[in-house]
Amino acid sequence: MLQSSNSNKIYLDNASTTRPDESALNKAVEYYTQNFYNPSSLYSGGVEVSLHLEKIREKIQSFFGKNYEVIFTSCGTESDNNVLESFSHKGNVVISAGEHSAIYEKAKKLKENGKEIRIASLNKNGSVNKENLYSLIDENTSLVSVIHINNETGAVNDVETLAKKCKEINKNLVFHTDGVQSFLKTETKLDYVDLFSLSAHKVGAIKGVGALVKRKGLFVAPLIIGGGQEKGKRSGTENVFGLTDFYYAIEQRENIKENYEKVLLLKKTLLDGLNEQFLLISDENCSPYVVSFSAQGLKSEIILHLMEDNGVLIGTGSACSKNSDSRVLKECGYPQDVLKGVLRVSFSPFNTVEEVVYAREKLNESVEKLSKVMNVKWKK
Repeated sequence: MLQSSNSNKIYLDNASTTRPDESALNKAVEYYTQNFYNPSSLYSGGVEVSLHLEKIREKIQSFFGKNYEVIFTSCGTESDNNVLESFSHKGNVVISAGEHSAIYEKAKKLKENGKEIRIASLNKNGSVNKENLYSLIDENTSLVSVIHINNETGAVNDVETLAKKCKEINKNLVFHTDGVQSFLKTETKLDYVDLFSLSAHKVGAIKGVGALVKRKGLFVAPLIIGGGQEKGKRSGTENVFGLTDFYYAIEQRENIKENYEKVLLLKKTLLDGLNEQFLLISDENCSPYVVSFSAQGLKSEIILHLMEDNGVLIGTGSACSKNSDSRVLKECGYPQDVLKGVLRVSFSPFNTVEEVVYAREKLNESVEKLSKVMNVKWKK
C-alpha cells in the first residue's frame, strides 16, 4: 500500500492545493459506490445521476447570481484556456502581467501565432495598474482578463469595478477573471464580469475538477469536442465522483465571512511575531489567505526544506511554475536578492492559531540559522 510521511505535518501551502476534506470525500465515495452510472445513459440510474449533477451545478451557480450558468471542466487551467481560445479570434486581447500561467502562457502562444496581446503593468503588491489597463483598451479589444486574487501575493483586484470601467470604454468587450484563489474566500456575486474560472482542489476537494462560470447568453466555443456533454459546451463524460466531492466540500466552506475572519486572525498571528527583517510583499490590501514575504539574500528553497524538517510545509511562490524566479514579482519590480528569498504562506480556515505560532517560530529560527551559516546580513 502506498504511504506518505507528510500526513501529520502542518500544512500552510493552501494556495497550491488544499488538504481534501475527509467528510466530503467519504460522502462522495458513498454516493459514487451506489451511483456509478454514466449520466448520459437513458435508464433510471443514469437519469438520476444526471439530475444529481444539475444539483451540483445549481450549488455553484448560487454563489454568482441568477444571470450566470456553470460549465464543468477538469481544472482552472482548462477554463482559462477555453476563454482565450473563444475570444481571441478578432481584435486584441488585454491581460495583466499578474495572471496565472494558465492565462499568461496561453496568451504568449496566441501572440506567437499572430494575435495581438496587450499586457497591463502591476503595482508593487501584484495588483494590476488600473490606469495602464484602461489605456490599453480600444474599440478593437475583444477580451480583457484580470486575475481576481493573485496566487503569489494575494493581491486583490476589484474585478467588478474593473469590468464596469472597461465596458464604459468598449461596451462590446468580454471581461474574464481567474477566480481560482477567490472562490469561497471572498464575495463573488457578479454584475459586470462575464466569465469566472474556478478549481475544486483549492477549496478542499480533489484534483481534476473545475468550472467556467459564464453569463447566460454568452457563447463560449467548446475547447473539447466529442459526445456533446455540458449541452455541447464541453464534451467528455462528467467526473461524477469529483463533482460530488466538490459539492460536499463547498458545504464545509459556505460561511465565507466567518472563514475570512478566521484567516485574518491567522495572518495577524503570523506577522505579529515574524522577524522584522523579512520583506513583506503582501500588504494590507491583499487577501489574508495568501502571505508573501522575502528572506532577502537567502535562498527560499533551503528555508522551505528546513521548515519541512520541522514539520511545516510552506511554499516559495507559484506551485504551477517550477525552477524559475517569479515572473509576477519581477514585474512588480523586485530585485534578484528579493526574488531568490520569496516565501509564501497560504491558509485554510481549518488551520489553527497554534499551528501558525509554531510555524512562525520555526521560520524565525530557520532564517537566523541559515543567515549565520551563509554569513548573510539582511537588508531592511
